[in-house]
Amino acid sequence: MASPSPVFANIRVGLIAVSAVQIFWLAYHAFVVDNRNRGGDFRARFQRAASTFNILLLLIILANIGSYAGTLIQGQATTVRTYLLGLLVVTLSSSCVNHGYICYTWNRGSSLVEITSPRTFPYARAFIKYVPFTFYTTPIPTLVQLAIPTFNSTQISRGLHIACASAVLVFDVYIIVMYSRYLALLNEFHPNQRDAHLDVISRYGIAASVAAILSLASFTIRIVYGEQLPGQIAWAATQVLGFVMHTALLLMKVALARHKAREETEKLRTVESAKGKTLLTHSHGSSRPMQQ
Repeated sequence: MASPSPVFANIRVGLIAVSAVQIFWLAYHAFVVDNRNRGGDFRARFQRAASTFNILLLLIILANIGSYAGTLIQGQATTVRTYLLGLLVVTLSSSCVNHGYICYTWNRGSSLVEITSPRTFPYARAFIKYVPFTFYTTPIPTLVQLAIPTFNSTQISRGLHIACASAVLVFDVYIIVMYSRYLALLNEFHPNQRDAHLDVISRYGIAASVAAILSLASFTIRIVYGEQLPGQIAWAATQVLGFVMHTALLLMKVALARHKAREETEKLRTVESAKGKTLLTHSHGSSRPMQQ
């Protein structure tokens, strides 16, 4: 068991603290901003707050926190069993992060993908439906080693992690290509008909996917070097980039909320303007007989 530098532990404590603040920020947007200028009782407001997007985003942040906490447990472990328990928390949390990230990104951008590449859309939808469940195979070797201490889970675990990371990489590259292609086609053929909603999704989606790809690259270095210093640095970078990824998704939500608020304000102004014109027309109409 390695003794990681206190710097790495401090980084993870900082990530946990900032992620906790983000959870409160998400709760504020879910319960206050998303329900602003909308009617309904508490149940209706709660249902709006508990949307699929908000729940997935919350699960991603919580799972990332679990990954940071599990790594801290590993760093403080004095027995092999404690170290393995920390590793189990990390692998399970990472599986949840990857699954949640793929589902969130797909649910946000599937309509954009269908517009951009209708031929590949059915295959991508099948990928999203089945492949993410394979991520939960990664904690199995650690569970077996906890039950059978003589079992060495390193090689099997490494192979499963590489396979799952490859699946996430394929998804990330596909999403970046689809989002980039959408923006290129829009700029080329419809520069004056931009859909601001899809524009926000594509830009923040690309940022999140790039962070995820860089995270996978640093995770590969972690696999190669293990608990050696380069591996520890790479693992810290992996978790920081995971934080960047879920922050990009959170900022996407905020940007979409602001765009929606602007749309509602513009609609309200249009309605008020139409009412004003109608009243003015009626006023002119009623005044004409008096002038005759």
